Amino acid sequence: MISKLKYFFLFFFLFFWTIGYFPALHGIAEKKGVFPDDYRYGDLYRLSLLPQFKEEIFQCETTVFPKKISKLHLYIIGDSFTEITRVDTNRYQAGKVTYVHWEAFEKITLDSTEKNILLLETVERKYREHFIEPVRNFDIVKVEATPKVLVHQKRYQTEIYPKKSLYRKLIEAIFPPRIDDRLERSTFSYGIFLKIKELKMLFNHFVLDKDDYKTLLSADEKNIFYFEEAQSTHPNSSFYPMAETQLDSLIKNTNEAKKYYLSKGFDNVLLSIIPNKVSILNPEMGFYNHLIERVQTNRKLDLDFIDSYQLFKKQKESIYYKSDTHWNCLGQTLWLNEVNEKLK
Repeated sequence: MISKLKYFFLFFFLFFWTIGYFPALHGIAEKKGVFPDDYRYGDLYRLSLLPQFKEEIFQCETTVFPKKISKLHLYIIGDSFTEITRVDTNRYQAGKVTYVHWEAFEKITLDSTEKNILLLETVERKYREHFIEPVRNFDIVKVEATPKVLVHQKRYQTEIYPKKSLYRKLIEAIFPPRIDDRLERSTFSYGIFLKIKELKMLFNHFVLDKDDYKTLLSADEKNIFYFEEAQSTHPNSSFYPMAETQLDSLIKNTNEAKKYYLSKGFDNVLLSIIPNKVSILNPEMGFYNHLIERVQTNRKLDLDFIDSYQLFKKQKESIYYKSDTHWNCLGQTLWLNEVNEKLK
């Protein structure tokens, strides 16, 4: 009996080690649901592993969809808030929706028979990064009546990831990068292991007064935040100072994005800066720089925007998951309603 158990555990861990070691197998196993999604309880819980912030994240669903405007094509340059897996494209009023992440770009043609609107969506903590340079995620090849996406790839791929030599390809095939991360996700994402890790983190928190460095708790410990948005020394933080000269430069690049895409055939360009979680729930954690308000009320800003900051501030219910940096279904619905109003 002991011998059988020994071989069972040997093959069990060998199986998961093999999945974690090889990226291709890991990708297949992840799609097939061989191991649980380690983001199922939120990105902040995944980092902190504090059980008081354990909340299941799920796809927002609805049976009520807006009436489509058939000749309206919405293009989105966005981050994780507007990814297709997070926001159902049927919830936009536009008849067609094309999304590209800030870290990628697409070469496209525009349909001259449609109204083409571009939405620049960014979370507050990334606004400074995204608009520090010209926005060119959509490269419009031409405007015609038969639009199509020609190329989709990572932004600056050739510069950052130069062509690999045969030797480098061989080395990476034998020793794939990020093995530790894949092994962690494929082996230790099950409930029993999470319980063990939770106990460890509770001990660190209450006894050693030590938490994961990528998370910060509010003074009353009711909310948890990502360090980039809440740590006052981080350049993306809600509490990091922003000089007027920097603000002017960002607004200039934002205006330039509108000017460029209008010249290439778009009918309108909209801006949406989604507030950091800490900006809405605990702005008193530091000296809030009021980035969103300063951008939106600046007289030099020359494009229309979706004001989710004022909208979210008015809500009595939380519009963010307690275990995640992203909005919950209420927050997403409120934002979608504002976007659809702008599309009419």
